[in-house]
Amino acid sequence: MTITYTFLGKGGTGKTTIAFATAKRYASQGKRVLFVGQEPAMYWKCQNCFPSGNYL
Repeated sequence: MTITYTFLGKGGTGKTTIAFATAKRYASQGKRVLFVGQEPAMYWKCQNCFPSGNYL
């Protein structure tokens, strides 16, 4: 079963932080996570944040 979450709202409200925490929690439970964002620097921040093999 696929679950899709979207985090919407005004800038500066913590959307990326909450989305990242949600993704990290699912990954820590052994679930596969695809984390997509629009912030260009996000890729470099997230590269080593998930347990190996639990992110795409």
